[in-house]
Amino acid sequence: SYSFCTLLVRGRWCGGMATLAGSSILDSKVIVSACKDAQQMMKEHYYKAWDGGDRQETIMDSQGNAMVKSCLWKLFHDEARILRNGEEFGKDQLCAYVAKIPATKHTITSFDVHPLQDDCHSMISIHGTCKYGDAICRSFHQQVVLWKDEASQPVRYWIMYDCMRWLGEEEL
Repeated sequence: SYSFCTLLVRGRWCGGMATLAGSSILDSKVIVSACKDAQQMMKEHYYKAWDGGDRQETIMDSQGNAMVKSCLWKLFHDEARILRNGEEFGKDQLCAYVAKIPATKHTITSFDVHPLQDDCHSMISIHGTCKYGDAICRSFHQQVVLWKDEASQPVRYWIMYDCMRWLGEEEL
């Protein structure tokens, strides 16, 4: 579960770009709502997919062929970039990466959401620990950029960038 969520809003909003000077201010209720949506997406979908017992599902491709994919796969935009402790890959390589990771249990200790440019883009800074199998617990820092695709029905959140770095390790 999340210990706290800090919503930081600074400066004024002008023409979609955050500035220190400007005549219009983006409604703080819109920002808070977007930040809460981002938190909910990460908690209910991203970490649930990582920590769920079965991290794979069968989906059908455009030709009707069954493919086994990671449950995380559908959360990432086709052009998403993923960086895990210096190893960079795209959405297509995500399934192979997830398959080699033992069962996980994430505990989030801080979760900060910052709007970027507008209420459709958010940067999330996450700190926590992750237990891998029964042997190792690692502290981590993660940065995620989410894009809210308002053109899709229903509205979708896509992970555009996901960078995670281990900070420390302890044996259990």
